[in-house]
Amino acid sequence: ELDSTTYVIAENAYLSSNCDKATRDFTNYLKQYSKGLFTLNAHYYRADCEAKSNFNEEAIKDFEYVISQSQNKFTEKSLLALGILYQKINRTDDAISIYKKLEIGASRESDKKMAEKSLMKLYFKNEEFDSASAYAAIILREEIFRISSKKTKSFGDLNSKNSLKVRGKTSIIETLPTKYWSECIASSACD
Repeated sequence: ELDSTTYVIAENAYLSSNCDKATRDFTNYLKQYSKGLFTLNAHYYRADCEAKSNFNEEAIKDFEYVISQSQNKFTEKSLLALGILYQKINRTDDAISIYKKLEIGASRESDKKMAEKSLMKLYFKNEEFDSASAYAAIILREEIFRISSKKTKSFGDLNSKNSLKVRGKTSIIETLPTKYWSECIASSACD
């Protein structure tokens, strides 16, 4: 019962957007009830407040705790937040690892797309141009499928062994040179 009362006080501060108080209260809750009923929630909400306050290292620890638990209601949001934080502090390899997990496990299409775009940019940053180009092609392919499902126009035939079939018609997606993708990524034109 004390577990619940202590947690509810912290949660109310969080829901009222009082992150300073919420962070303190969640920290107190976790000290008193490290294996309490609301430990997962407390770590996630505290991480969210820490990230908003630019306490990146602290937020990373809490988000890492959340994703280390079995799949839960905060897993996907924590993966996305971790990827962003890792990028922010230039932990590129960690960001790539997290975005790959998000890409595979995302239930929300927007999170999957965010992971793919981030992977494209991170691979480019690491000068892994083949991987960056592969993600650029995925992003463009998805956009073409989205557009082609709305329109009945099809793409003209191209004679290229590297071309991609879209609804039985040929598309230019994979005929563009790697140089195009590199320029696209560098200029953020692919966003």
